[in-house]
Amino acid sequence: MHSTLKPERKERLLSLLALAVTAAAYLPYVLAARYAIFHSDDYAFCTGTLAEPNGQLLSASLHRAWNSYMTWQGTFVPNLINPLFNPLNWYSYALLRLILIACLAAVFLAALLLCREICLILKMKGKTGIAFACLMLPLLAFADYEDPALWYVGAMAYMVPLLFLILGLASALHAKRTHSAAACCLACLMLFLAGGGTLLNGGLGACLTLTLLAAVLLETRRIDPACLSAFLSVLAGDLVNVLAPGNYVKSSIGGLSSLLLSAKHTAAIVLERVGLFLGRPVFLLALLAALLLGMRAAKKLRPGTLVLVLAALALTPAVTLFPYVLGYRIQSGQEMAGRAFFMTDIALVFCWEAAAFQLGALLKPLLEQKEGPVCRAAAFLAAVLFVLGIPAVKSCTPVLVTENLVNGKIAGYARAWREILEDVKAHPGEIVVVYEQPEFCTGVSPFYLNAAPDNPTNVHVARYFGNRYIVDGWYATTVGLESLKD
Repeated sequence: MHSTLKPERKERLLSLLALAVTAAAYLPYVLAARYAIFHSDDYAFCTGTLAEPNGQLLSASLHRAWNSYMTWQGTFVPNLINPLFNPLNWYSYALLRLILIACLAAVFLAALLLCREICLILKMKGKTGIAFACLMLPLLAFADYEDPALWYVGAMAYMVPLLFLILGLASALHAKRTHSAAACCLACLMLFLAGGGTLLNGGLGACLTLTLLAAVLLETRRIDPACLSAFLSVLAGDLVNVLAPGNYVKSSIGGLSSLLLSAKHTAAIVLERVGLFLGRPVFLLALLAALLLGMRAAKKLRPGTLVLVLAALALTPAVTLFPYVLGYRIQSGQEMAGRAFFMTDIALVFCWEAAAFQLGALLKPLLEQKEGPVCRAAAFLAAVLFVLGIPAVKSCTPVLVTENLVNGKIAGYARAWREILEDVKAHPGEIVVVYEQPEFCTGVSPFYLNAAPDNPTNVHVARYFGNRYIVDGWYATTVGLESLKD
C-alpha cells in the first residue's frame, strides 16, 4: 500500500521529528541547571562580600571590568557581565539557576533561528528541523560541556558570547535575504559583542563572516553590504579584545618559533578531535544527511568559490582554537579545559557539515541521473550507522545526565555543597576545615576546594563569607592549622 502523504508533507513531518529528538537530547542539560551551585570564579567576580553584596553594584562592576581589561584579558563582555549580574551579589541560588536556564534556552532558540535563516537562504523549505538536528545532535551526544552550560562564569564567558554570535549570523543572513536595515544593525551589534567574548568565539565569527563575504563576492561579483558589515563588526570586536593591555600583562605572545609551535599543537589537537568525531556514528549520520540535503536543495557553487569555501571551512576549527593554544601555551588536548573543546567542536561540526553540504551540491547531477540507486545506497548506509550507534546510546551524555537526575546524584551533589557552604558561612572570622567534598558526576560542573589556604578559589570563597582561611581535611591533619593562627 502506497503512502498518501505528499513528499513535502513527509519532509515536514521528518523535520518536526528531528526537532523533537534534538529538544529531548537538550532537555537534560536544562533540568540539570536547576541544581547548579556557586563555585570557583563565581566568588572571584562577585563585587562585594556576603555582608555587603550590593554596594555600588554598577560602578563596582565597571571598575572591575576596566581593571580586568587593563591587567588580565580583553574579553570585555564577560569582564562586565560577570560581576554585574553575578547572583552571588544577592546570594541567590534561584537567580543563578534562572540565568543558566535562560542562557541554555536562548542558545537553543537562537541556533534554531540560524538554521531557519540558512534554510531560507538555500530555499530548503520545511527542512529546518533536519538541519538543526544535524548541527546539534553530534555535539550533544557525547558532550563534556558542563563548564559553559552549568557554571555561571563559564556561561557568561562562553554561552552568552556564543548567543551573540549565533544571533549576529542569523541577523546578517536575514539582512542579506530581505535587505532589512534593522536586521543589519542588529547583526553589527551582536557580532561586535561576540568579538568581546573569548577569542575562540571571536575567531570563529571572523572566519565564518569572512568566508560568507568572499563566497558572495565570487558568486555575484559584488560586495554584499550585509556580509561586509557583519565581518567588519566581528573584526572590530576582536581587535578591541586582542589589543587589551591585560592580554600582554598576563602572558607574552613570543616570537615566530612560539607561533609556529602553537600552530603545530593546534593542528594536532584539531586532528585528534576530527578523529574522535569520525569514530561516532551520530556524526557520520549527520554528515550523510548534510550531503543528501546538498544533493537535493543546493545550488552548485562556481569551482573557484567551492575551492575557497572548502579550504576556509577546513581551516576554521584550527583558526578558532589557535588563540587559546597560543595564549595558554597548550601542548596537547589533555591540557585543555572542556569549555575550550566546546567552541572547537562547534566549529568542527558546523564546518564539516557545511562542507558535506557543498560536496552534495557538487554531486547533484548524480542524484538526477540515478536517483533510485543513490537513495537506496544512502538508506542502507544510514541503517548501518544507526545500528552501529545503538551500543553507544547508554553512554551518551543526555542518557547519563538523565540517569543522574533520576537517581538523585546531581541533586545530592548540589545539596552537599550547599550544606558545606552554609557551614562555611556560619563561621565568619574563623579558620574553616572542609573534611569531605562530594564526588562530581556527569551533569554537574565540578567544584572543589584546594588543600592550600592561599589557593585562589579558597581565598575568594573565604573573602566572600568572611572567614580567615579555608582548608581541606588533608591540610588540617598533615600540615596543621597552627601556622594559620598567627
